Amino acid sequence: MDSPTQISIERTESTPYMFFDPQTGVVNIRGVSIPEDTEDFYGALLKSLQAYSEQPEGGSLEVKFQFIYINTGTSAMIVRLLKILNDLPGDKFKVDIKWFYEEGDEDMRDLGIYFNSFTGQPFEILPSSENF
Repeated sequence: MDSPTQISIERTESTPYMFFDPQTGVVNIRGVSIPEDTEDFYGALLKSLQAYSEQPEGGSLEVKFQFIYINTGTSAMIVRLLKILNDLPGDKFKVDIKWFYEEGDEDMRDLGIYFNSFTGQPFEILPSSENF
């Protein structure tokens, strides 16, 4: 079994800030997400979350999505990430998911509603005036 690793990637013009700390259970993805290779960009996070999910002692995750814009490839990676979270045994893991969108950005709000509709992990969809 692999150990989950900490991930911290600064944002660029085409990739979001991405952070995961397996010690605190904090996951934060923020910004524009249109990477050329989404598998490559999100692969380490998905692998680390999968390793986290295999911890016998369980844990707690606080996941925050704060996107300005995402492409289709990113949508597929979010689905994979949500599947990992959805498969966590509820008796061992507590998951808190928040989907933030810029006030007035109905498309991003609706996307959060869409992702929330097919996951067993309900999450909050919240407007934010914070800079993403």
